[in-house]
Amino acid sequence: MRTTILTILGALSLSAAGTPAGAQPTGVTTVKTSVQIGDLDLSNPADLARLESRVNRAVRTLCGPRVDGERARRECRESARRSATEQLAAVLDEEQSRVLAVLSEVRSSD
Repeated sequence: MRTTILTILGALSLSAAGTPAGAQPTGVTTVKTSVQIGDLDLSNPADLARLESRVNRAVRTLCGPRVDGERARRECRESARRSATEQLAAVLDEEQSRVLAVLSEVRSSD
């Protein structure tokens, strides 16, 4: 079984809660967590629902109460979801390439 893990990154503005709208925060740090997806069949709707649940749980944990301020939590969640979406797209592209390569080999052997 292959082991595939999404490393979800969330950008935290260190002073976003106290920063006026439109102003740059004084510092940004990155927090991360992992979501295992190697046990899922991403062509199966039930497994896609499991993946969504895992990502949502990871985002809530990563960008939850320990993040000060609603604005900072929202930015962290947006950043984390974007990170997960980009990585998942890359995983799906890689999987599709593998399937196409296997199909190509099967066709050539006929």
